[in-house]
Amino acid sequence: MGNRGPRAERECVFAVLRQGAHHFLVTGRGTGDRCVTKRMARRRQREGTREVKYVYVYLIATVIFLGLDALWLGVVAKNFYQAQIGELMLDKPRFGVAAGFYAIYVVGLLYFALVPALNEGSLPKVLVASLLFGFFCYATYEATNLATLRGWTNAMAAADIAWGTVLTAIAGCVTYAIVQGIGFWHA
Repeated sequence: MGNRGPRAERECVFAVLRQGAHHFLVTGRGTGDRCVTKRMARRRQREGTREVKYVYVYLIATVIFLGLDALWLGVVAKNFYQAQIGELMLDKPRFGVAAGFYAIYVVGLLYFALVPALNEGSLPKVLVASLLFGFFCYATYEATNLATLRGWTNAMAAADIAWGTVLTAIAGCVTYAIVQGIGFWHA
């Protein structure tokens, strides 16, 4: 179909459909016409790049989420966590377990907030979905800890739920803005 223009492309498609329908009725097989093959190849190529887009969005979101959480846990709220649950904290964190959490959590952020919002081109959607995702995930974790662990405080739970909600919303919105700014989602 190349550079023939929209009218020529439509005519080619209709001709192929007419020929293909006749050929199919006579032989029970498709024609393998070049016009349809090129269209299908372009569609397959676009669909193949969708997975690459997901990987890029995932990496952007992971860097943002991890960077902000590291700043919060290591600098901003370090003394608060030490005062609240210091006796429960390990001398050295289990980074493998933490990496697993971040890997899974960011997949959830993409699935429930980023991809739907990017498909619709809606910043309000990513804001609301990210806030809710962060709130429900962190509230579940904190409520479970309050229900099962000695020494887990209400202040700890409230601070962690608030931070998780805000962190997830910031990570979602900043990732959305970067992806929209780059302009590759709908390219």
